[in-house]
Amino acid sequence: MRPWRALLFAIAVSAAPASSADEKAGDEAKPAKAAEHEKAPIDLNTASEHELEQLPGIGQKKALAIIELRRKKPLTRLTQLTQVRGIGKKTLERLKPYVKLDPVPPTASTPTPSSSLGSASAPPGQPTASAARATN
Repeated sequence: MRPWRALLFAIAVSAAPASSADEKAGDEAKPAKAAEHEKAPIDLNTASEHELEQLPGIGQKKALAIIELRRKKPLTRLTQLTQVRGIGKKTLERLKPYVKLDPVPPTASTPTPSSSLGSASAPPGQPTASAARATN
């Protein structure tokens, strides 16, 4: 019976709360972890695969899916992340403190009102595109 008592004692000691010396050592380690989580949020439109994988609940597959989603069209709202399989409302709420979306500047391929076809301005003496269509 004595070996069982020793075993029970060992289990009880290992399951006991940490001593005050252990707690102090643990408290010193906490600021480093807290500082890690206090980093500036990452921009979902520019983050690398590795940066995305550092987010809670995001692994390699979800990171690649986010990159593919933003490649098709830059993200403008955080709720667009729910288009990625495996990211639901709960994961989105968990991610909010760690992510941001900076405004995406318009690309050169986006037509501006002054450069669109059929505009009313044409070189002098030339009919406009809409006037040419009207005569046909």
